[in-house]
Amino acid sequence: MEEREPKVTRGIVAMLDALGVRNASIEETRKFISSIPRMREYTELVNTALIGSHPQLRDLWKEENFSIHNFGDTFLLVWKLTNPSDELLGLVTIGRVLSMVIFNGLYGRIRLRGAVSIGDIILDERSVLGPAINDVASWYDKAEFIGAVATPECGQHLSYIELKPVAAGFNDEKTGKRELDASFQKYDVPVKGGSTRNLWVVNWPDIATCRQQDPLGWYFERTRKLAIPFGTEQKYENTEKFIVEMLKRKEVNKAEDGNLSKPSSTV
Repeated sequence: MEEREPKVTRGIVAMLDALGVRNASIEETRKFISSIPRMREYTELVNTALIGSHPQLRDLWKEENFSIHNFGDTFLLVWKLTNPSDELLGLVTIGRVLSMVIFNGLYGRIRLRGAVSIGDIILDERSVLGPAINDVASWYDKAEFIGAVATPECGQHLSYIELKPVAAGFNDEKTGKRELDASFQKYDVPVKGGSTRNLWVVNWPDIATCRQQDPLGWYFERTRKLAIPFGTEQKYENTEKFIVEMLKRKEVNKAEDGNLSKPSSTV
């Protein structure tokens, strides 16, 4: 039988590591395993909410274009792009999806840390390979907090969206900026080794503000019953600082929007 040459396609990929699972008890491991099927439910839930705004992205969630792969305590989420002209719009939308995944993970006391990238992939029934996979694999375990970073390569696309939202596919600059801010923010991310990297990060605290009146209190409610072994405490402190910073930025944006909507006074 003649073997078909693997087809290269564009894709958006996210690799998420469930922190603490390697040292989990049997009961905690059971809970983690039972959560795996819900990962698709999380993404489909957000998909339903977002497709109304961007119907051209509907194909991203077709069975043949979206897949979740699980190995050990790590998830790989893959979206195959059928229309390259929609890839930047899709990237921002998937940032919102990942926010919901991280938020719902914490709701079930599963702490997710990872990365997202965009680029060429080879996807078939047996494997997922390609430059985008290599890129995300080199970054998914580097951040020292609960959340996900865009790889520097992926960040170039997000910086382009920030600069040219209309060219990226949004109807107008204000809409593009609002949706980008809700999905990704630039942040000095603490990484392994004690340094920081200024990266685009998934703005999952924005989802928390939509779902909770007190996002920081909710975060502590989710984490206060979790074991925090010696040497891991810094991840939680870093996550707290990240949430506080995202909440501050949201308040600033709301104040600025309010000022813009006020009629100017005449002297």
